[in-house]
Amino acid sequence: MNNGKTIAAGLLFTVTTLFLSGCSSNDKIPQADDQDTYVSDAELSQRSFDCVSTAGFEGTLDLDDPQGPRVEFKVPPDRRVAFDQTYQECHEQLVEAGIARPTQRTTPEQLEENYRYLLESASCLRENGVQPPDPPSLETFVESGGFAWVPHSAIGDQISDIEAMNEVFRACPQLPQ
Repeated sequence: MNNGKTIAAGLLFTVTTLFLSGCSSNDKIPQADDQDTYVSDAELSQRSFDCVSTAGFEGTLDLDDPQGPRVEFKVPPDRRVAFDQTYQECHEQLVEAGIARPTQRTTPEQLEENYRYLLESASCLRENGVQPPDPPSLETFVESGGFAWVPHSAIGDQISDIEAMNEVFRACPQLPQ
């Protein structure tokens, strides 16, 4: 399983395999027969997709993609924070059910380092013709666990050609190399 495998296309998020936010309390994910057994990528993607969809986000699921299960949610800018929260809650439910591996918690120091990197990355995006959203304060970014600002989310809103998007992602990686 490749937890954390994410292809972001700006505000039109394409999220694969790892989901990090939630279903309503009435839509809890069934427990995995009291076993600490993780499910296949396809099953994890299906359960994650169902959870996020139930929370009101429209998307598509492709379990036959040659690169692995692929889930795409189209998230408008005004719903990005709600999507991030839903994504986190769904993943936590899958972890509690013994279905998904827990994500490693990021320390405040690591979040500060990520924030500094994203500031540099946002500058790179501007140099490559993409206007990222304005950054929140460092305090807000850290308090959000790093979810308050994703400068690369602007790429899909501003560039429609997939190859051009990929060029920007290569020039301005989302994560330090």
